[in-house]
Amino acid sequence: MVEQPPGVPAEALERFSVAARKVVRQATEEARLRNQPVGPYHLLVAALLSEELAPKLVGNPTWMLHQVMALLPPKPPESEAPAEPPALSDEAKEILLSSVKRARLHGYPFVLVEHLLVAIVDRLSSGPDAPLVQRTGLAVEAAMAQGHFTSKAREAVRVAMEEARQRSQPVGAPHLLLGVLRSDGVSVRVIEEKARPLLAEQVAALLPPKPVEAGAVSDPPGLSQEAKEILLSALQKARLLGHRYVGTEHLLLAIVDRSPAYPETALLHQAGLTPETTTQEIRAVLEGGPRDTVVSVRLDQATLRTVDAMVRAGVARSRSEAVFLLARKGIEAHGEIFVQLQSKLAEIEAIEAEMRRLFGAAATTPESAQSPPTPGGSEPPKPSGA
Repeated sequence: MVEQPPGVPAEALERFSVAARKVVRQATEEARLRNQPVGPYHLLVAALLSEELAPKLVGNPTWMLHQVMALLPPKPPESEAPAEPPALSDEAKEILLSSVKRARLHGYPFVLVEHLLVAIVDRLSSGPDAPLVQRTGLAVEAAMAQGHFTSKAREAVRVAMEEARQRSQPVGAPHLLLGVLRSDGVSVRVIEEKARPLLAEQVAALLPPKPVEAGAVSDPPGLSQEAKEILLSALQKARLLGHRYVGTEHLLLAIVDRSPAYPETALLHQAGLTPETTTQEIRAVLEGGPRDTVVSVRLDQATLRTVDAMVRAGVARSRSEAVFLLARKGIEAHGEIFVQLQSKLAEIEAIEAEMRRLFGAAATTPESAQSPPTPGGSEPPKPSGA
């Protein structure tokens, strides 16, 4: 358990996940060993050491950790470290409270390590440490964590960062588009297979050639302003489509929806990818096309949390797909019962069809009972004066 830090409400830490509490505990230990109050850098070091966060980072956590650790004073011998845990600085308290607000904002009952990371990076970005945030790539990591990017989308950004790093450039729209085109996410099914290699070649031609010794450049690149706008736009596109995640398809849509004055967007338009057609293709791919039937269901909170957990874990791309997978698994688990049900329903339908065959004619011509034909089949006499 993490001891209650002064100035932080007890209910705040109660909302922390096990992994997030472990980060706070590790940060407290990092500060104790240096005889310092717990600050943003101690929290950042602990977050980068978290096994929960490492798989979700697009950059190299070991390299980033080395850069941050260099800013902390060296640890003195253990014998010189105080036994009592240190207090939290005002900055650390604000970070913890901010992470709770962020978790609530995104509908999470508990604070995850990525909520802590976003709160830490936001705090550091607003002060003199902003260059460090950009230089280490932490701004990219925070954008990924805040937008709930899927593993495929993170891989696309990772490819974009590598393309930019090899050219000593900040990450821009062409780098992001290259990452999307080389991914195997949903965007692959949106773009015609035969068009992808040509598009990737045309986009790569917009960038300067890689230097001969590309490996000599080691620092990860920062995000250009247009890359930040694209990531933000992708998040907005996802929300408009009712998705609680950002995938490669949303990154593609964000680039397609820019002005054709941008050469990479113009190439997409020339390939027939407009905002309208791309949105339609995304819906068709994710929802199974126009032949599928869309139904509305009412879920209790426990089931909704399970559905959201499936989306968060990348098992499903949307709530609709998660509900579909749960329904299909339920049918598969109880297949024999549903086969019996369908058989009985078929028997009932056969009986109904037989009843319609026997009684349908009489039921549909009631006038025959009101006006019986006259003997000989002639019409009944008309009333006088008719």
